[in-house]
Amino acid sequence: MLITSTLLAEVSVCDLWKFETIGITDTTERLSQEEQDEVTRQQFLRIVSRGEDGRYSVSLPWIGGHPKLPNNKEIAVQRLLNAINKLTTTSKFERYEAVFQEWLLLLLLL
Repeated sequence: MLITSTLLAEVSVCDLWKFETIGITDTTERLSQEEQDEVTRQQFLRIVSRGEDGRYSVSLPWIGGHPKLPNNKEIAVQRLLNAINKLTTTSKFERYEAVFQEWLLLLLLL
């Protein structure tokens, strides 16, 4: 009996030699993931605390060895200046300012 499948039509011959292509994973990779999960759990248990009000507090878990994120401050400042210029030329800057002032007032009243 010959069975063909269109699911592998776009897979190269080299990819067919990789076990992951057919769903077989290496148990050492799975164990390393389980070990990483355990390290994360232990870190969580070390840094979790409970305040006087009964709320729990914990910092975000960080994965080591991640690539450094680029600094986008210059791009953000340029976009802000462009938005301010556009709002000023279309006479909408004052309306936006009024909305933000209203939000600030609401936050202070909370």
